[in-house]
Amino acid sequence: MLLLLRVVLVALMALMRLLRGGLGQPERRAGRPFFVKINKHKGAMKSFELATPTRLAARFSFDREGKLDRWLRAVGLVTELQTNDRRFDDHVFVACDDEGVHSRLKSSPELRVAISRVLNTAGDRVDSDGKHLRLVVATDVPPSSDDFTRLQQIVTLIETARGQSRRIDPFFGRVIAVEVAIGLLLVYGIGGVIALWSRTARVDLYLSIGDIARASLATGTGLLIFALVFLALVVRGSSRAWRIASDGLLMLMFAVPTAAVALAVDLNEHLDTQPVVVPVRIERLHSELHRGSKGSTWYTWHARLAILDGNAAPMTVPDAVEISERTSDALHEGAVVNAVIGRGALGAPYWIALGP
Repeated sequence: MLLLLRVVLVALMALMRLLRGGLGQPERRAGRPFFVKINKHKGAMKSFELATPTRLAARFSFDREGKLDRWLRAVGLVTELQTNDRRFDDHVFVACDDEGVHSRLKSSPELRVAISRVLNTAGDRVDSDGKHLRLVVATDVPPSSDDFTRLQQIVTLIETARGQSRRIDPFFGRVIAVEVAIGLLLVYGIGGVIALWSRTARVDLYLSIGDIARASLATGTGLLIFALVFLALVVRGSSRAWRIASDGLLMLMFAVPTAAVALAVDLNEHLDTQPVVVPVRIERLHSELHRGSKGSTWYTWHARLAILDGNAAPMTVPDAVEISERTSDALHEGAVVNAVIGRGALGAPYWIALGP
């Protein structure tokens, strides 16, 4: 069941990726097709995108160079083209590993000027997927005829500049590997957390949530270090691969905590091979009514336990525990039952069963 749940989550993520917004509606200007897309948030325009077909089969992105880009280059995690044009190199970050595009940028001052001219804010970008060249401008003003003209100028200059572009992106496979790895980590974490929540809703589980939280902190630290090292090794030597992979860092920051909980639960239980059976007597059973801030109500069920006289428990058993409604219905006060408890390989004791 858990495996099926995680497969379904992978399929849903793939479907969402395929259904992401396209290029927008086509519009012809000076005999050339352009695609126009207006991006809005809460009814307010945030940016626009212009795209037009290109014969240049290369993937790249040009945008404003930031402090993070300079730091990554300084420590050797990215290798970015330097054209020896100081104004261009300090202003534009070239996320591209295609030597043909590199040679075109080096050989055409006009192309460098045309690209620099459209990158006015941190959200502006010129990129290509190998089929369409796109201009993204962060503004609340719709595109003007000048914007179409500037994009057409960039297309013309980059297609006619000297340089032979490669049909195969040398770092494309690395980017896919990073995205798949982060996606699988996220799916594993979400699936594990959902499974944990489902189990706690119908069976007794951890004696102390703090124990599994501490174990999750340790596994989370290890996962984060491993993920960052893996990311650095895979994208090292590329400018474009790191920029694309960095888009997945936000997903990684969500994937690591969820996967840390799932991994801690899995290791704690699957590596625990010697559960403890402790005979106990049910001293008291009761339920408690809880009220939420918005008028909602819910019940929790509790049992007070006592170690049988003359028995030395092989591990600490709490005096009072929260149990499920099903377990409460199956027990009665004064009953002698077995508390089957896992010690927990990571030091988080958990209930396996409480009953006859």
